[in-house]
Amino acid sequence: AQSAREMQEIKEKRDVAFFVANEKMKSARENAKKAEEILKGIDNVDNPQEKRQLIQLASEYHSKSQNDNEVATGALNLGNTLEEQYEKKKKEAAIVGRQWVADGRPTRR
Repeated sequence: AQSAREMQEIKEKRDVAFFVANEKMKSARENAKKAEEILKGIDNVDNPQEKRQLIQLASEYHSKSQNDNEVATGALNLGNTLEEQYEKKKKEAAIVGRQWVADGRPTRR
């Protein structure tokens, strides 16, 4: 029962980590696209002050994109680590289950 509970907790944390990674990757792509769109149109702006403001805005979107990518990478790494732990616990539970059967002890189902 303890092992099953641990496996469930690891699985839930893994799922959250992968969800966060996915959401942050989406956000990073959106922010990068916004920065790119601003920079595409910057040559059409004649006013130097407006141009500087647009460059600053594009820079902010770029920074947000980089930050989101870093968070996504960390969440993805955490998710992968939790996936490894989950698989390890699953194998351990299967081995314990087989040992019980081999020893002639009743298995729980």
